[in-house]
Amino acid sequence: MWSTLEKSASCEDAAAVLSKLLGVAEKQWPGLQDMMRGQLGSGASQAQCATCKKLFTGLSTLAPFQASKLSADNMRARRYVDNLVKGAAASREVAVKLGYNVGRQRWHRASEPEKDINAGGRPSVINKEAAIAAVRAALEDKSQPSSSLCKKGDDWVVAKTLTERPSRVYLAPDVCSSMSETSFRRLLQAHMVEYRRPRLLTDYCQHCYDLDRKVMVDVRKAIQHWREGLGNVMENYFQAWDAHCAATNLSLEEQAGLYLRDFEHYISKHDANKPCARHQNSAFPCGLFELRKRGSGFDQKRRHELHEQEAMAGHELRALYKLLLGYLHHREAKEVQHASIGALLHNPPLGTVVLLSDWKELETLPQCWQATGDQFFAQARHEVSIWGAELVEHSVQSTAEKPDLVRTQLIVLSTILDHTALRTNQLIRVALQRRQTARKMERLCIVSDCGPHYRSLESCAHHLVTLHQAHGCSVEVHFGCDPRFSKHFSLMLFGWVRQVLQRCKERREDLWEPDDMVKALQSGFAENKKSNPASPHVLCFRDQSPVPDNAVTLQVTKDLKISRSYCLSCEPSRLRSTPNIYDHVFSHKPVAIMVDYYLRDLGKTTESWRVGFWSKGRDAWDTQPQPLQPREETTLSRRYMAQKEYIPNMLARKRALLPDLGEHLRRREKRLARVRRSQKARQEALQKNLRELQSQDSSSDSDSSSGSSSSSSDS
Repeated sequence: MWSTLEKSASCEDAAAVLSKLLGVAEKQWPGLQDMMRGQLGSGASQAQCATCKKLFTGLSTLAPFQASKLSADNMRARRYVDNLVKGAAASREVAVKLGYNVGRQRWHRASEPEKDINAGGRPSVINKEAAIAAVRAALEDKSQPSSSLCKKGDDWVVAKTLTERPSRVYLAPDVCSSMSETSFRRLLQAHMVEYRRPRLLTDYCQHCYDLDRKVMVDVRKAIQHWREGLGNVMENYFQAWDAHCAATNLSLEEQAGLYLRDFEHYISKHDANKPCARHQNSAFPCGLFELRKRGSGFDQKRRHELHEQEAMAGHELRALYKLLLGYLHHREAKEVQHASIGALLHNPPLGTVVLLSDWKELETLPQCWQATGDQFFAQARHEVSIWGAELVEHSVQSTAEKPDLVRTQLIVLSTILDHTALRTNQLIRVALQRRQTARKMERLCIVSDCGPHYRSLESCAHHLVTLHQAHGCSVEVHFGCDPRFSKHFSLMLFGWVRQVLQRCKERREDLWEPDDMVKALQSGFAENKKSNPASPHVLCFRDQSPVPDNAVTLQVTKDLKISRSYCLSCEPSRLRSTPNIYDHVFSHKPVAIMVDYYLRDLGKTTESWRVGFWSKGRDAWDTQPQPLQPREETTLSRRYMAQKEYIPNMLARKRALLPDLGEHLRRREKRLARVRRSQKARQEALQKNLRELQSQDSSSDSDSSSGSSSSSSDS
């Protein structure tokens, strides 16, 4: 072989011969080329190269790679560096000699730097679909829609208000059994940012507010007052009452009406010598005369005082009980009514069409991403009314066994500012013309809150007579028990409106006229439907219908009080052209009282609608500056000519659009001062508590020392 190499004319020819020889030997002894390359490299200049050794040692000792447990990002970066080193070094042994400490498994995995990194440990549940679905179901059960928006990723979404604390939501069986509370809160931050606790308690029913914040406060104070007063006269006066409450789990917070009724009865019958007829064979402590009779240990001189206290307590508690009953009835009626209407909305009977509607607060124009100060004045803005509705109907293929519901959301914009019963009835007729199915309407249900533009005799005449004659079907009218009944629906629908308008601002789309807002809403809802086919079908249009020529109202007998009824219906009459009207009081129809009525024609109640318009304030911002000819001047040009001498070198100044660093610094200093004040106050409070504890310890030590000295002196 050497004789063959000697005949080579150059070094390249000799290398070619050796390469071919190694190729032949590789077939017989696989891995021979790597071994030879490693042996040659170990004696070559690689191992002795100080620069290479310094580089490899530095890569091996990088700080992010020294932790005992690396994050996924650091582990991915280290594997990429391992791959580069493996490509530069002939073998792992060469890399180790150069200062790059790497094990056999790492050296093997370095060939696949793009492979997924397994960070080790238990797999995280915050990205699992089953965990996300379980948490979402628990949040939906403990939340309600709102009109507020929040940023989720790059888009705005409608926020939902939590009715319970997140810690209470976590206690749902499907949630707490599948993850820890820490993972639950991390999942909320990652996927459920739209579920939020309310900052303020707004849009509160006035009756419910009075019950919680006033009536119940007075009831608690009265009960506590008379417990102390009667307890001071007779020490064991309420001993039997407390035992009864403990045995029956009777609580003022859970059963306020029952607790107050029995508490007053206990006081009023305390002096009876036997139980009353209602409690003759019960365990209720009624008739406890033995506690005050002679020989019972009670001071007989205080019997008159005790009787006087009981009489005053009974008088006050009976008055509070009568007041409390009205508020409790309102709350219970609200829950019963809302449950019945909710069942009607979610699963209406076959052939029934349900229409739920509400008004939104007025929107104003213009809405621009870059607005001037003059555009904020009320005189410079244009008001727009928005009416929302949900139309629920059965499709043609729907059956009683397999109902197929078609839900259509309606958004009607108008410059008409009247939110009266006349305008609302007009929009209800417009909404019924937008039905999406050809199925015959056998029954129509109009659902709304109990506001005056819905619950009125004029609206009842329109729904129960006019609509009945126009569509030839029976009609039912359902009202919620408080004005915010339909807010769950309307807040969600109007939240979508705010979402689209906010998106327009971010995209720098200006809305100047009502038609611009209609087009923006139509395109925004179409975009939502395209991105999420499961999103609801929303129709948005503008309505400027003129004032109706006539209106009618019901004239009823004194038997019907419209403010006390939450459900009315009509059926065809065989004796007259107008239908029979029935008062059911509540939507679950416990009664059906026929209403004696007649129609009274109101004529044309108003000549024209109140319409929003641009006032003179629009001239302050809707400007079109034009070039000035030699004899033309404006206010600014005249001001410039009069004051140009006082601001010299105006044209030479360079304008730079830089941030106001001074204002930013002032805000930071103000925030820092506020933090320092709070820390100082907290430190002073802690020092005060420490001094009090020290003083208490010293006083207890002095008391113990004085006690020990006195005992020693006695001994």
